[in-house]
This record gives sequence, C-alpha cells and structure tokens, in this order.
Amino acid sequence: MGSYAELSQSGTGAHVLIKGRIPGERRRKGNIEMYSKERFFVVTGQHIEGTPHEIKENQEAINKLYKKHFDEVAIVTTSDEAVLKRCRTNKKFLKLWVGDCSDYEDDDSRADLALCGILAKHTKDKVQIDRLFRRSGLCREKWKREDYRENTINKALEGITEVYKAKKPLKISVPFDVVGDHVLECEHVFTMRDNGEIYLYKDGVYRSDGVEAILGTKIRNLYKQYYANDWMYYNPGIPLAHVPVAMMKYVSEVLAYIRAYSHVTREEIDAEQDRYINFKNGLFDLQTWKLIGHTSKIRSIAQVPVTYDPNAICPVILKYFKDCELPEKSQKVLIEFAGYSLTTFVWIQKALMLYGNGANGKSVFINLLKTILGEDFVSGESLQKLEEDRYRVANLYGKRLNAFPDLKDTPLQTNEVFNTLTGNDLMLIAERKYQNSFSFKPTAKLLFSAHFEPLPI
Repeated sequence: MGSYAELSQSGTGAHVLIKGRIPGERRRKGNIEMYSKERFFVVTGQHIEGTPHEIKENQEAINKLYKKHFDEVAIVTTSDEAVLKRCRTNKKFLKLWVGDCSDYEDDDSRADLALCGILAKHTKDKVQIDRLFRRSGLCREKWKREDYRENTINKALEGITEVYKAKKPLKISVPFDVVGDHVLECEHVFTMRDNGEIYLYKDGVYRSDGVEAILGTKIRNLYKQYYANDWMYYNPGIPLAHVPVAMMKYVSEVLAYIRAYSHVTREEIDAEQDRYINFKNGLFDLQTWKLIGHTSKIRSIAQVPVTYDPNAICPVILKYFKDCELPEKSQKVLIEFAGYSLTTFVWIQKALMLYGNGANGKSVFINLLKTILGEDFVSGESLQKLEEDRYRVANLYGKRLNAFPDLKDTPLQTNEVFNTLTGNDLMLIAERKYQNSFSFKPTAKLLFSAHFEPLPI
C-alpha cells in the first residue's frame, strides 16, 4: 500500500494507515475493513518490516484494494435472517421457499428466477442470494452449475426496479460486552479482587479515585457511537433522530463485565509497590537503583509529585534545619525518616513524634514532607480516629506516610491499630463505605506532633 503498516493487538491481523478517499460506500467484507471515520482501533506501534515508517498518501493503492475486495460485491445491509423475515411477507416466496413451483407451471428455471428476484428486492449481494437460495426447497443439482447460477442471479438483479425500503427501522441494541471489551482494549485498568475497586492508568500511575465516574462517562459516549454506527449499518437511508442515553443499569453491567475480566489480587499489586518509587519523570527501581520510564505494565498506584534529580540541592531546606538549631544527630534522623517514608517498608517498627512548645518548626517539617510526598502517598488520620472509626483505616492503604500535627491529649481507649501499624508483620482489616472489607499490610510511617512529650505507657 506504500504507507505505514503495523500488526494488530492480537498479532494475527494488520493495520494500514494511509491518506486518501474511500471510493465507494462499501466498508467491510469478511475480515477486510476500510474506514475513514467513526471507528476505533488500538495503535500498537508494532511496525511491519518492509513498509514505510510514515503515513503517506496513495489514492491509487486505495482504489486497487477497494476494487479487489469490494467492487464485485453489492452492499449488504442486513443479515440472512433479516432478509428472510422480510421475504416471508410475500405469499409467492413462501411457496417457492418450500420448493412449490405450481405458480410457474412446474417450470424449475422460472421458479428459480422468481425466488432470486424476490430475494434481490431485499439484498443486492450475489453471495448472499446464492447462500439463501441453497437453503430453499428449490436448490437442486442444476444450481451447482456456475453458468446457470450466475446467469439466474444476474437476471434477477437486472430486473429490480425498486429496492426494499423498511417501513419501520430495525431496533438497535448495543451489547454491554462490546463496550466492555472496547474499554478493556483501549484503557489500562485492573480491579482489586477483594473489594471490586477499579484502577485506571493515566500519566504514569494507576488511580481509583473517581474512576467509576470517568468510566461511566466513557461507557455512555461509546454506547452513543456504537448505536449511531449500527443504525447507519442496519438502517441505511433512514435518518437517526435521537440516540437514547445508556441507563445506569447498562453502565453497571459494563462495569461488572470490566471487573470480571480485569481482577487481580491485592498481593500482586502490593509486590509492585515495594520495588518502585513513582516520580513524575519515571520509576525509581530500588533493586537496580536506577530510574526507568513509566509503563502501564508496572501497576504503581501512587506517584510522588516531584521530578527525581539525584543532583538536586534545596538551600531553603538546608536553611530550615539550621534555623531549627537541632543537634546534628536529630537532623540526620529527620532526613533518614524522610527517605524512609518514600518506601513501603516499616521494618524500623517505630513512629516519629515531634514535640515542643511554640513555633519551633514541627509543623514546617510535617508540611514539608507532606508536600514532597504528595496526596497519593500521605494520609492525615489522628491516632484517636484510627482506633475509633473503622472506615478511617482504609485511608491508609497504599500510603507511605500518615502525618497528623498537634495530637490531642485525649487518652487512647485501645492501641490495636497503632501496634499493627508499627508491627511490620501484621495485617490490617479495612473497609470503605458500600464496599467489601479487605486486608492489607501497612506501609504508612506514623508522624505526629504535640506540645508535650508523650507519657510512657
């Protein structure tokens, strides 16, 4: 074709991207399709060797391909069963279909032409007319003769003076699995198997916040596109006045389909969080100590909102440590804790408490760390709320830091959650409203501040 070509996502087909105009109305025959609008496919980038790397204009190649695959076949607008359904309104057809030639003085050839003529009022496709005739009671050994068969079908098509026009358009139904497969093919998603939470990949990270609303809008838009395309295909020449809106039940069915074919275990996802720290400019591999590019294959569910630069120096932060007048040992603890908070590891099994009266920099350090890590990695739950509110624990999933300034001096009634968060070997049970509960291994380091040193337990 003289233009860019690539393998399809399945690896068994090919896409050719070329500039030009489709010379006729036909768009599909078997597994050969030709479109210039209102269709979607996944661009794989798997270039086919021997074809250009650029999308080029080649109208001559388009014309040759169209003539080879589409010109010899008339437009097919309906399925076999739809054609038969229309034909069965004709009493003569009903008799001919069962092999009754009595209306034609038992002349088989006249009866053959009459049956083909009725079929031709509803389809101009020679292959389809032949296929349907072979299902009738008139089909016999003579029909196998190519010259007789071609001559009869051609005569039937030549005798057509009007083409059937449907009095009532066919009802269009878009199966939910068609839209679901489209989403799964074009979007990178996965679903947590334990609670059904869907994550969507964008800008180098998978997130779950607002995903159902985002996919709901996409599902409704795809429904409209498929509905309009199918209307044009099954009801040619009939204007489409209105596309019905996909109802909530339909959207829920598509989402359920996506969940059914994208679920993974939480353990699989957690394992990928342990190895990589996600920055805006890539994934830092803790095993190789190198930065690699973002990829949807690594299912990272949180991202630090800064660019990784191993040579970066911040004079403002250095000035902060100097102004705090902290001992060098304490400064090293804070710096180490900051780096520790980038990881999923909690093996130190300790929480960090900053205490002291007045403006001594406690809140500045907490806000600095929260700003660097970003909202993906930080939660802000008090110890009291974590112990008392079962829904608050779920907010710690996937977080690297839980920071809460100015703890109240209210005594804790229990410390089970605190012990688990600093225990390194226990699982937390969490639950989000209207979802199933799930268990996870804590990754959040605890950072608090208070005016007074905590009393020993």
